[in-house]
Amino acid sequence: MSLRDRLLTHLQHPDYRPSDEVALARALGLAKKQRAVLTHEVRRMLSGGELVRVQGDRLRLAGNDGEVEGRIHFRQGGYASVNPTLGPSTEPAAEPIQISPEDSHVALPGDRVVVRVYARRLPPRDGRGAQLAGRVVRVVERSRTSFVGTLRRAGRGFQFLPDDPRVPVQVTLRAVETPEPLDPPLTAGDKVVVRSLVTAVQVAPFLGVAPGETPVTFQTIDIHQLGADGKLAQSWHVEDWMSFLFQRGALPLKAE
Repeated sequence: MSLRDRLLTHLQHPDYRPSDEVALARALGLAKKQRAVLTHEVRRMLSGGELVRVQGDRLRLAGNDGEVEGRIHFRQGGYASVNPTLGPSTEPAAEPIQISPEDSHVALPGDRVVVRVYARRLPPRDGRGAQLAGRVVRVVERSRTSFVGTLRRAGRGFQFLPDDPRVPVQVTLRAVETPEPLDPPLTAGDKVVVRSLVTAVQVAPFLGVAPGETPVTFQTIDIHQLGADGKLAQSWHVEDWMSFLFQRGALPLKAE
């Protein structure tokens, strides 16, 4: 977890009370050499409108003003854009919001995210006018939770490097857990398929089913076949929508 993520987690805690940078550094357990990094991150968040100063030099998160919600789409190199939809702001932006790699938080391609829009626009370039820019402040809903990639040894565990070049993050696996021992066992450099459970609340009509407040859980899995050139040749994506429909009561089980 990056220092920025640790700072956000601390600021979002229900028991947090506005504190100055010295108190924040102490609460985060930072050494003196790390306090300069904290100061830099605080300045970035202040300039981006994520933080505000209250009671003198004490800091707290800003409100929801200037936040919009939408889907994030990544390009190679980690740059992304968010197409706004109706979100926390009463007047969502009508144009895409540009996100730099360091401002994408832990978002993945296709996620529904909340973005804080910067007050200043990006300068014109490549024949385009000044563009809106912002920073992802939280992930509302994951678009997918299964990825294919390569395992790399990292200390006592593994790092998972996604094959998709648009995925800007590396995943650290503290332990590789499977229902049964794998034969042959996993080794660094293997290609793997990750099967995951999705837990979500339906917020809009889907497959003819009205929204509800009860969480549902279902499985997804992605399988990719690589060609001789190392590029994706075929892909299969499976989502267990039957389980979703049963849980939502759209396909009630009948006794035989």
